[in-house]
Amino acid sequence: MAYFAQNDFSDIDLSKSIMVGDMNSDVEFGNNAGMKTIFVGDNELTLNPDDRFETLYDFAKVLWYGKVDIELAETTKAEADITHAQTLVSALPDGAKKDELQNRLDEISKYTEAEKAVTEAEGSLKQADKDQAELLVNDLMDGPEKDALVDRLNDLQDVIDQKSGEQKAEEKVEKAEGSWSQEDLQDARD
Repeated sequence: MAYFAQNDFSDIDLSKSIMVGDMNSDVEFGNNAGMKTIFVGDNELTLNPDDRFETLYDFAKVLWYGKVDIELAETTKAEADITHAQTLVSALPDGAKKDELQNRLDEISKYTEAEKAVTEAEGSLKQADKDQAELLVNDLMDGPEKDALVDRLNDLQDVIDQKSGEQKAEEKVEKAEGSWSQEDLQDARD
């Protein structure tokens, strides 16, 4: 049946399709077709599906609520959206899909923590704050959002280096003004 559908609709990718069923034969069919397999119910099972749910409704909740709310949290990065998505994911039954959704939420939380640290470092202009933010950014998954934070950290480092150079020059001038020694004057000029 899946192969007929694939012949009729060429854009169907069975490796991105899901076979949901309540019998060993459903899981076997999905495995043979290269699909993800979901077993629903409490029938005895001799095969290993990708995930298992007590009811079809439990599976539907994962597909709809978890996916939609996590996509919103990934887009907005708003704390309220992340918290709402976390509440829904926490209520899901244990399984591979719940783990995958939780991992996505964890990545969002890591990003928001890193972005907040970068913003705080930009405000403080302290090397220690920049270094701490860099540790958090380096722990993120590669992608455009991480690249943008790395660019901000690089710009921040340039500002910190410039500020540090200006501060050292000012200290040398003050030292020369206080001592009036030729050595200190020359050091301040350099």
